[in-house]
Amino acid sequence: MTKKAGLFLLLFWASSPLQVRAASSPQASDSALSRAEAAADKSRRLLGPDHPHLAVSLHDLGELYLQRQEYDRAETMFRRVVAIYEVTLGANHPEVALRLNDLARLYQMKGDFANSERHYLDALAILEQGAVGDPQATVMILNNLAILYSLNGSVWQAQELFEATLRLCGEFSSRHASMFRITLYNLSSLYRSTGRDTAAADLLQQAAAF
Repeated sequence: MTKKAGLFLLLFWASSPLQVRAASSPQASDSALSRAEAAADKSRRLLGPDHPHLAVSLHDLGELYLQRQEYDRAETMFRRVVAIYEVTLGANHPEVALRLNDLARLYQMKGDFANSERHYLDALAILEQGAVGDPQATVMILNNLAILYSLNGSVWQAQELFEATLRLCGEFSSRHASMFRITLYNLSSLYRSTGRDTAAADLLQQAAAF
């Protein structure tokens, strides 16, 4: 969750590779980090430096570093993941776009909005070039970019992106309902932060009913 001046916004994490959740205690976090580091070392030894399974392990390790606010280490992991997928899958593969989303999230959490925006836009450009569309990934990244614009004070840009995200969500099947609800929630929060309380309440009702 991201907060600023009355905004309470939900970032999307990529659904693949495995999401790493925050541990409930520092001890558990240290234990999870040790396991993730060991898994990455084992994958590197057994599979080599450019195997996709190593990328999964490095991604999980990067997420743990991100949760611990060890941003330099997280960036190193995420950049290595991008490099592996560019070699094994091609630079324009949707998985590369998802990993650029990870880097963009990292920069967003650091407050480096320029780098964050660049990586979100690069990710979207990859998805737009793809022969087969990936609307779920596009929704995820549009939502995150809209949050970035919200935090940066670009309210109208943020609103346009949230609305575009909702339109794209309308093309999804019911199994993507959670994305639709989260986007409604985020747009509602944006409306509320700009004094449009009635419109915000209407969106919250839609989210509850969906």
